[in-house]
Amino acid sequence: MSARPSSVQIDTSTGTKQGPILTYAGLPCLSSHNCTKHTTNPPQTKGKIREAPNGEAGQFGGARDKIAIAPRQATVLPSKRRFTGKGVMAIFTLRGQVMDFFKYFGRDFCALMTITADENLHPREFAKRFHSWRTNEAKWFRGYIRVLGPQKCGAPHFHLLVATHWNMLPGQFRWDALNQTVQLQRKGERGSEAFNEARQAYVQSSAPETVAVWKQMRDSLPNYGLGRAEFLPIRTTADAIARYLSRHLEDSFMNWPASWKGSRRVDRDRKSSKLWNRHHSQIASVSRGAAAWRKRVGEFAAVVGITDFNEFKERFGPRWAWQLRAQIIEATKAEWQEYLILLAEQIQSNGRSDAEVAQSIRKVWQEIDEVQRASFETRKSK
Repeated sequence: MSARPSSVQIDTSTGTKQGPILTYAGLPCLSSHNCTKHTTNPPQTKGKIREAPNGEAGQFGGARDKIAIAPRQATVLPSKRRFTGKGVMAIFTLRGQVMDFFKYFGRDFCALMTITADENLHPREFAKRFHSWRTNEAKWFRGYIRVLGPQKCGAPHFHLLVATHWNMLPGQFRWDALNQTVQLQRKGERGSEAFNEARQAYVQSSAPETVAVWKQMRDSLPNYGLGRAEFLPIRTTADAIARYLSRHLEDSFMNWPASWKGSRRVDRDRKSSKLWNRHHSQIASVSRGAAAWRKRVGEFAAVVGITDFNEFKERFGPRWAWQLRAQIIEATKAEWQEYLILLAEQIQSNGRSDAEVAQSIRKVWQEIDEVQRASFETRKSK
């Protein structure tokens, strides 16, 4: 579980700053793979909104966006590290991508994975080692979403949502036995009879493929300079995992080291993401004009038979929006309906390739564009 400074204390007698108090993030990993020391702060309270720097309102003030975050005093951070609109957009996109991931693969075939560096590496080097391990050893990866965050010691740490080829059996996994082993390990009773019994209980309740992956990770990760890792089924829901990953992404925005500039905070595999990812960082604004644009683009997609936004670029080229912009913005309702009818006539021609249809549509655009420009100038003069 990652940690971050919760406040900066100032000694009133000397005027010197003391070190920050460290608190763990919500929905933590089940093992203390970040540090053997634990905080003495009170446990976190669910449903609270964390204070932003300088006592401003929390980043997620609405009831729909509440995150289980412990209340804490306002943290004084440099202005360049304040949580901005870019961070809100990234978290919103990540949450949508996690929901898409679960919808495509299913909860039974998803797992939560955490992995640390064996030494204090730069995130780029850490990512290279992880990529090398995943390419050569973890061929069972069907897809993943990866979030980078700093540990309290400054080392990089990955949180991953992974899709597998086998059923992880989250319903029959012995979470009580796993929690018992964690508690016994923290007490220094690793290797005791109670520890071994609890460990055997949750191992027997796991899928055989999962147990084999645990052994493979123990044997292969040190060869690539990677440290401790966890690989477990999904205990909760997709919404809870989305909040968990977005919380660590928020932490990375608030506590991002200056030397990490240029490192990728969120990453996903390039192949499978084309199948499940429906959320992108290009978020449209909420306005009357934007709503009218999306409505007409949807009508255009229905006429040409497009069901996915990426198909526009694949079928009609990267400049389709620019070519269609004049018709969408300037056309009246009657002109737009006439335009769609002409497009439908071009599409209904059987035995034509996408390139031929695209060429015909561009020709229609050029013909109608001249008429629309004249009509627009007439309306403008009035």
